[in-house]
Amino acid sequence: MDHLAVACGVSGDRLRRDISYTLEDSTPFGMRFGGEFTGKWNVPKMWDRLYRELDVPGRRRAAAAFNALNRWKKRGVALV
Repeated sequence: MDHLAVACGVSGDRLRRDISYTLEDSTPFGMRFGGEFTGKWNVPKMWDRLYRELDVPGRRRAAAAFNALNRWKKRGVALV
């Protein structure tokens, strides 16, 4: 996924968010998210909320700063 994001010139988080199902979508197997199922698919809304409340970009900057100062010990942040 990250390789594709780099090739497309976008962040991996943005790509993951943009390709997630919305209420108007249906799966290749015919499962629908909209219509009478509206309100039961909250993944995009929760993704946005967690990304904002957890301050993912700020945590990534902090991890990068830590990694620059430490040769052997490394930190990272993932939202999946």
